[in-house]
Amino acid sequence: RVSGPEGARVGEVYAYRRTGDGVELVPAPRVNAAAVVMDARSGAILAVAGGANPDSSRFDRSVAARQVGSAIKPFLWARALEAGYRYDDLVPDVRASYVTPTGEVWSPQNYDRSETGLIPLFVALEESSNNVAARLIDQIGPVALAEITEAAGVYAPGQMRRHPSSALGASESSLIAMAAGYAAIANGGIRVTPHTHVMIESDGALLIPEQPREVPVMTQETAELLSSMLYGVTVRGTAARAFGPNPPIAGKTGTTQSHRDAWFVGFSRDLVIAVWVGRDDNTPLPGRSTGASAATPIVARIIEAAERDGLARGFTLS
Repeated sequence: RVSGPEGARVGEVYAYRRTGDGVELVPAPRVNAAAVVMDARSGAILAVAGGANPDSSRFDRSVAARQVGSAIKPFLWARALEAGYRYDDLVPDVRASYVTPTGEVWSPQNYDRSETGLIPLFVALEESSNNVAARLIDQIGPVALAEITEAAGVYAPGQMRRHPSSALGASESSLIAMAAGYAAIANGGIRVTPHTHVMIESDGALLIPEQPREVPVMTQETAELLSSMLYGVTVRGTAARAFGPNPPIAGKTGTTQSHRDAWFVGFSRDLVIAVWVGRDDNTPLPGRSTGASAATPIVARIIEAAERDGLARGFTLS
């Protein structure tokens, strides 16, 4: 006996599960997701979920290239700090127009079209201000952002678009690459290399992977300041609703144009956790889903389980 979704037609492809008296057809999920859990110090990939239902699709979405939205902003803020900004400098959260090197006029605005006037730099990150991000990239330049994101492993060398819109996440990256980039922040500014094992036992011998040389992405002072600012995102900012009064993680949400992709990437003392939610056909998510509403609650459940099982310690400021 075959049972399944109403309206199933001959020629359609479904996953299936065996039941006591037959087979049940399982429709492909309308919305998909992927998650990566990485050791924050070594870059070892501890767990990967490449999709919502591996029975319906073997495609690994953790390595798929998607626009990253505001999840890229911490690297822009890091460059701003190293260019002389203080974390509490007042910056204008006001929409403005900018002329790009190609002569086009670029005029982004906040997600909710708000303009709040002068706000501290750390608040601008907590509230994910596009207005402030646009001003920073206009002053610092896309090349400076490319240097830090490519050094951190978010993009391969030369792969970040040298365009101001990359400050809002228009350049595509993968979930694993984003996790590695945030691991550099958690690791005091030193790049990590994602790898899928720590050691392999072969014929009784332990084979330990060669550790890559330490590559500084940002200064330790910048990494510590940025970590504190990202903790503010989970305490007061766009991710606050998903966590309790003492969040165990610092991180950043991201939502792409037309709500096609929802992201959260963050770290505790031990782990980097990255989650993407979206559709395989790149159509918009239902209900105007965002990183805060779709991805962050998944991260909250993962970190809660990791703490309960003794695999992670909560976030602490240096």
